Amino acid sequence: MKVRKMLMAVLVLVALLALPLVGNAQELDPVQMYKDMLAKLEAGDIDGALAYYSEDHVGALIPAPPGSSGIINGNDEERARMEEVYALNPRHEIWDCETSGNTTTCAASYEGDDTRSMGIGPIEFVIEFVVEDGLITSDTWTMTDESLAAVAAVMAALPETGGAAFPVQAVMVGLGGLAAAGGAILARRRGRSG
Repeated sequence: MKVRKMLMAVLVLVALLALPLVGNAQELDPVQMYKDMLAKLEAGDIDGALAYYSEDHVGALIPAPPGSSGIINGNDEERARMEEVYALNPRHEIWDCETSGNTTTCAASYEGDDTRSMGIGPIEFVIEFVVEDGLITSDTWTMTDESLAAVAAVMAALPETGGAAFPVQAVMVGLGGLAAAGGAILARRRGRSG
C-alpha cells in the first residue's frame, strides 16, 4: 500500500513537471502560424485570419498597391486589406524561412485575379514578420526586384487611355521611395521589438 501511494505521488509530480513542456510543444512555430493565417485568408475566414494579429500590429506592402500608402495599422485596416485580397481569389506560398529571435524572414509568392489578368505568374516577395506573445505584431511584404521589373514591364506595355502618360521612370522612382520608407519602418519596428 505504501509503495502504491509513493508511486502515485511520483507519477503526479512527473505529470506536473511535464505540463509546461507539453504546453510549449503544442505552440505553433511562427512559419506554420503564418501559413495557417494565409490559409484562413484564402478560404475567406477573415475573422480567423485576423485572430493571428495583435490589435495594434503594423503591416507594410512595398511597393504600395495603387491608391494606397502600403501601410496597414491595426485590425480595422487589416480587415479591409484582407477583404480586398480575398476578393481577388488569392494563392500564397512561403518557403525558405529563417527565424531569429521573434523575427522570421521568408521567400513568398502571391497570385490573384489581378496578377492573372496582367498575364504574369505569381509575384515574389520577401516577407518579414514579428511574433510576440503568440501574435503577429508586424509584417512587411517587399516585392523582389525581378517581380517588380515584370510588373513594370506589363504596366509600360499597357495602351495609353487618352490621359497623360505616366513615365515608367517616375514609377520606379516612386517605388524606390516606398522601399526606403519601408526600410525605415522596418528599422523602427526592429528597435521596438529588440
